[in-house]
Amino acid sequence: MDDHFNLQRLISMIFIFLILAVPTIAQPASRPAALLEVAHEHCWGGDCDSYTFRIYADGKLSAEGVTSKKAKSGRLRKILSRLEMRLEPEELAELVSLAEKPDFLNALPEYSLKSVQDSPSWVTVTYRKEKLEKKVTIGNYLIANDAEKAKLPPSLWKIIELSQRLTD
Repeated sequence: MDDHFNLQRLISMIFIFLILAVPTIAQPASRPAALLEVAHEHCWGGDCDSYTFRIYADGKLSAEGVTSKKAKSGRLRKILSRLEMRLEPEELAELVSLAEKPDFLNALPEYSLKSVQDSPSWVTVTYRKEKLEKKVTIGNYLIANDAEKAKLPPSLWKIIELSQRLTD
């Protein structure tokens, strides 16, 4: 069981790496780094799903994700999703405004909302502008209650929520 669990986790991590690395490798050298990036990962039972939103200064939003669905056989099947769209100028301005708020810029590099063993989750928000790069990671955000979420900088949580709403 442990060997199967470890092999399944290794395969998941390799798959996630390839999905995240290939678009980066395939991008033309002139493509600037994302202005804002929101990367999610959550695991349960030895399997991990991930998705990443990248928002560029020109308003382009690129989203990539890997999820698991059970096949009829009961085995997990990895599904790759990709989306590209153009944000409205107001949507881009709102995200940038949130990322430039003092509570986000002064946030700790890492927050851990709960300690869990069986279903950990992470979200990392990275904001880049000129020479500034601000990166904040939240552990176990999926199971956090309102009181725990209230401990986070409000603009950080709003960036996460807005990035998810944009692609719904």
